[in-house]
Amino acid sequence: MGWSEVFFKEVRGALLMVAALIATVTFSAGIYPPGGFWQDDGKGHTAGKPILADKNMHKYKKFMDHNTHAFIQSLLLIMLLIFSYATPCHTLLVALVFCVGVSLLVTMVLMASEEMKSYALIYLVALSIVIFVTWIITCLGRLAKRLTIGESRAAAAEGGSYSMEDGTRRGP
Repeated sequence: MGWSEVFFKEVRGALLMVAALIATVTFSAGIYPPGGFWQDDGKGHTAGKPILADKNMHKYKKFMDHNTHAFIQSLLLIMLLIFSYATPCHTLLVALVFCVGVSLLVTMVLMASEEMKSYALIYLVALSIVIFVTWIITCLGRLAKRLTIGESRAAAAEGGSYSMEDGTRRGP
């Protein structure tokens, strides 16, 4: 293993650690927004609703927007880094990351005020689309890799060799 492979493996590990930390912090911030929740029903507010949403809806929307973007981006980075590892349980890890993402978005929908419910549903749909596209790209990459490996094995079985660089066959 060359120095560049070791370097990239360590960078991948560091990125995975940072992405996991960001996902943890943004998940916590999504469940416990700044200002907390109203504890009782009163004038103009309902128990269990975010205080910041009642006091300043613009700031609350901005906070939820940035927090959700950071959370989704960190989950996508975690998924891409997991896909880059060749481990037998990476499918389980991806499923767990997806479940964490869905749980945050469902929590957002449940705790959102009536004005924010459509906003949270848009994020849920957008995340589903992004994850689906990421999955399709990953599957296409794996298929291309299998086809390339299959072609090189077929060429080797015929007694020749296959050049991965220019796609030409060499043989007897």
